[in-house]
Amino acid sequence: LRVDDGPEVSFTVCKLSTPVTKSIVVLANPDVGDPKQVVIKIFDPRYLNDRIPEISSDRPYPWNFANEQAAAMGRPQNSKLSDDELCRMMCSDSPDDLSEEELATHNLLSEEDFYRFMMKSYDSELTAYERLKDFQGSVIPHLIMAGQFIPPDERAIQPPALVLEYVPSVNLGDVSLDAITPAIRAQLLSAIEIFPLHGVVHNDLTLNNIHFTPPEQPVRGVLFDFGSAIIRREDHTEEEW
Repeated sequence: LRVDDGPEVSFTVCKLSTPVTKSIVVLANPDVGDPKQVVIKIFDPRYLNDRIPEISSDRPYPWNFANEQAAAMGRPQNSKLSDDELCRMMCSDSPDDLSEEELATHNLLSEEDFYRFMMKSYDSELTAYERLKDFQGSVIPHLIMAGQFIPPDERAIQPPALVLEYVPSVNLGDVSLDAITPAIRAQLLSAIEIFPLHGVVHNDLTLNNIHFTPPEQPVRGVLFDFGSAIIRREDHTEEEW
């Protein structure tokens, strides 16, 4: 991992969190220094589950280096396209009706769309952790560092990544309801209500993203995964927010 404005840091992966949906999440040990275990979240469009359609009739978009490289080379020009314009260009025709040249352009735009999705997810999560710094170590994990993952094979990009505190925990779907005390409920509800005052709405409070620690006898709740968070922009008025 190449740390933002810093050196390269190496880790040994202990466990991959499955299933992989959007980001890759692994439990890892730093090769040097503390803490002993961390969570690394890699925002790599290569493994985005949107590439595999939920509807069997939809066309899959498997990753390959040629498409990724073409998209990266065309990014300076395609950055002028808004997300809406990019979507309209991708959806204007069915891939089955395109010529070979048109299909190549369609694949390039799809790769650009996947890339933008992951970069937005990374920006949302990083900004959320920065704005909620006072909550780190209590209701959200500590953010240890941010950087770029250095892939082991040939790639046209270096996906961004976050290194987070490892919090042994059990999620809301697996915890005994008796273990969730009134104090824990109050802690979580208070945080969720306060976050918007800091310009952050979690926006993905699923069973898998609400955790309790320690797993054997929880004393606090912890919220994970701010990749879908809504972030207040500087130009947002109070009414819009």
